[in-house]
Amino acid sequence: MKWPDVEVNVKKYEPDEVILELPGEDHTLLNLLRWALNRHEGVIATYRVEHPVLGKRHKVEEDMHIPPVLRVRAVEDDVDARKILEKTLDEVLEELTQARKEILRALEEADEADSG
Repeated sequence: MKWPDVEVNVKKYEPDEVILELPGEDHTLLNLLRWALNRHEGVIATYRVEHPVLGKRHKVEEDMHIPPVLRVRAVEDDVDARKILEKTLDEVLEELTQARKEILRALEEADEADSG
């Protein structure tokens, strides 16, 4: 199974704030990123997903489409929002990799219990 490509449009990439548009994404990815980012001190992460009537899947005029937006804002002077975003992406990947291992181990154990 291949994951769909994630389209990312960088609207702002500065130490105090990062703003990314993620056309085609929804609450699933954005909420995960917001939650993971907000575990860090010194940043506030928010996201916005407009009503689905304005999404790509509906036949509306192209200029009406408002893509989802992720915003990471530094709220302390010594915090770099860009570095926190990059660190968080690595952490999420590591946590998902660990979750995958645990799920596969549990499935293997369940399969062995059914076979035994």
